[in-house]
This record gives sequence, C-alpha cells and structure tokens, in this order.
Amino acid sequence: MSATVTTQQERGDSWSPTSEPVGFRVLAWSLFAGVLLLLCAELVASRRPLYVSGAESLLWILLVAATSLVPLKSGGGPSLVMDLPILLGAGFVHGPAFAGLVGLVACIDLREIRREVSISRAILNRSQIALSAMAAAIVFHAFNVQLGDWPGAAFAGLAALGADCLVNYTIVALASSLLSRRPMPAVLREMRLGSPFTFVAVYVCFGFLGVLLAESYVRLGFLGVVGFVAPIVLARQAFVHWKGLDEARVSIQAKNDALRSVDERIADERSDERARIAASLHDDVLQCLYNVTIRTQVIREDLRSGRLLDLDDDVPALLVASEQAVDELRDTIKDLRQSTIGHAGLVDTLVLLISHLREQSGINLISDLDPTVKADPSTELLLYQIAREALTNTLKHSGARAVWIGLRQDGGTIALSVEDDGSGFDLRDETDDHHFGVELMRERATVAGGFLDLRTSPGNGTLVSLRVPAHSSR
Repeated sequence: MSATVTTQQERGDSWSPTSEPVGFRVLAWSLFAGVLLLLCAELVASRRPLYVSGAESLLWILLVAATSLVPLKSGGGPSLVMDLPILLGAGFVHGPAFAGLVGLVACIDLREIRREVSISRAILNRSQIALSAMAAAIVFHAFNVQLGDWPGAAFAGLAALGADCLVNYTIVALASSLLSRRPMPAVLREMRLGSPFTFVAVYVCFGFLGVLLAESYVRLGFLGVVGFVAPIVLARQAFVHWKGLDEARVSIQAKNDALRSVDERIADERSDERARIAASLHDDVLQCLYNVTIRTQVIREDLRSGRLLDLDDDVPALLVASEQAVDELRDTIKDLRQSTIGHAGLVDTLVLLISHLREQSGINLISDLDPTVKADPSTELLLYQIAREALTNTLKHSGARAVWIGLRQDGGTIALSVEDDGSGFDLRDETDDHHFGVELMRERATVAGGFLDLRTSPGNGTLVSLRVPAHSSR
C-alpha cells in the first residue's frame, strides 16, 4: 500500500495554490527533478537494459493505473493505494528504471481529473511513488539473487519492501506535515489502519505479494501478473472491512470513554448540588432554628426563676422565630424544586465553584459576573455546566497561569466567556483529550438554542464564548 498526500478538499477545506507553503512546493519539484535524474542515471548505468515491449509496458501501466483509482483513506490522514505489489513486481522483473517510469506515468489520481489537487501535489504524489518503487528495485537487485532462488529471493523482497516503505512514508509524512503544519509523528500515526503491530504485519504480507507476483511472471509471463488481480481485489476488500471494524472499535472506545466521563461529571455535579443544599440550609434555615433554640432557652429560664410575667413577651418571640424557621425551610424546598441549579442561584453557585477551583488548583481565577443575570432554570443549569466544563478542562490541560470568566446579560441573551493564557491545542486533532469536552459543550449549547465559539491554537491559549437565550422557547 503506497501512501499519497491527502488534499485539503477531502478534509472539507477550500483549496487554492496559494494555500500551499513554499516549502511544500520546493519539496515537490525537487523530488520530481531528482526522480528524472535518477531515471536517467539508472538507464545509463544499469546492467539491466530496459527491454520491455510496448504492449507489455502498456499492460503494466494499465494495471497500476486501475489499482491507483481506488484508494483507501487511513483515518483522517493520507490515502493508501493498492499498487504496491504490482510496482514491486515490476521492479523485481524489469529493474528500477522500469518500475520508476511505470510509477511516474501510471499512478493516476481521480483528484487530478477533478482538479482538486494542484500540479505540485500531483507531481509530488507521482514522484514519491516512483522513487519508492525504484528504491525497492535497487535494494532487491543489490542482493544479486535471481527470482526462483529461495529463500534468497524472499529475503531480498522483504528488504526491498522495507526500502519502499521507508521512502514512501517519510516523504508523504514530510509533505503532509508541511501542508497541515503539524509535527511528522502526528501525521505518521494517521498513516495506518488499526493497531501499529497489526498494520505492520498486514503491510508486510501484502507487500510480499510483489515477490510472488514476480515469481509468477517468470513462470507464466504477463498472464501470471494478470492473475494477481484477484488477490489484490480480495486484499482491498479485506482492508475496507478491516477499516470499518477499526472505525467501529474506535467509536465504541470513544463512547465508553464518553460514558465514563459523563458518569464522573454527574458525580461531580451531584457533589456540587449537595454542597449548595448544605450552604442553603446552613445560611438560612439553621440560623432560624438557632434563634428558636435561644428563645426556648429564655422561656425555660423564665419558668425556672418564676418570672412568669416575662412569658408574655418571650412566648410571642418564640412563635415568631418558629414561623420564620418554617418559612425559610419552605422557601428553600420551593427554590430547590423550581431551580435545577439550587437555592443559591447561578451567580452565587459560580462564585462557590470558582472559589473551590481556585483553592484546589492555586491558579489565578479572575471573575467578572453580573449579579443581575436572570434566566430560566434549565438555562441557568446549562450555563453552570458549560462554565464548569470549560474551567475544569482549562485547569486540567492548559497549564495556564490565569483564567478569566465573565457573565453578562444583554436583553434576552446571556453571554458567558472563559479565557486562559495556557498552551492551547489543535482543534483538528480529534485524538486530543480536549475533543470530547468541546463536543459536549457544543451539544449542550445547541440543545438550548445557543451558540458556542471556541478559539484556540497551540501556544496561544483558549477562549470559550457562549451566547444563549435567557428564556427557552420550549
């Protein structure tokens, strides 16, 4: 499987020639020039002259072109094409120059026809495949073994496969890194299907078909090569199903992680809810009950000392204190039923959360909360959940020294913002730990009819902005 550079069009972005970095274009055209020079040098210096009939050359080209038209996508990274065994077989049979010419001419990309790739990108893809095939053929013939000499031919074929893989993946990873401005290790992780061990094992087995194809050519001629279309087609279908299974495995793992994360968040939010209820009981109800206790002690002292006339003043005061305690408890229960965020309300609950996170993390949390903000109970809960999610992600991942949180109301719209001066992250990297938290916040905002905007990049901090209607339309 040869890798080719994925276009921005396939990622959903617009493409234009000016979007390509200068370094990428220099790499593409330098590689093309290098391949032409290597072809010329190989044709001049090779001890294996290029004697291949025009009809047979055309058949090799058509066969490689057919496999190039049905690429596979490896995750979110570069494409994989199924021409590897055929190009390896061509190089083992007819030498490096022939393999390079076939790779340069026959590796057709439908994106070129649809004009979804620039000339530089098309040139780079063709050149790196040609160079990979030539490198494999050069290594194979360097062992000075003949097809049919086993196990020497098998070892030479495996070494040639390693050379092809090294050249192909290094160039594609470098080019993709220049285009996406991401480090090469991150790109290389996308250039596989499944686990690394399984992918390497399957890659080696698939590439070894090149040796068997060359052996078949020696015994049966080009008909033996055509016969290898069947196993290549079967291999591609196996890769398609394998890719689907791998995506299902990743999806299931992501859902399991999401459920575990949701369970943790629910537990944390229940803990916050208990803290809010405790604060409400302590600040309001408990004070009234304490007043009742004091009044009761006064009446008992009146009875003990025989000051019966004082009961006319002290008993009514006890009754008033008891009624206040009942009223406070009733109000607390009523508020807890009406508001999903608790008796303290949105702003006071956010203040408690910020105070707790400040003590827990030691990070400077700067709040600017408008105390007049009023919203539906469900909207208040949403604002609290998103603020809590944003703050928790910031403290856990960003390495920030300071975090700013703001809450404002403008007519029927409430605006929440959480900004930090931390490390930021790449929004395009779906494997990043931030990804699930971001999607959770966006889904919550969408359900409430709001809009969440997240701005970040590596090294530039993160800004989460939420605008949501104060009153739900439902």
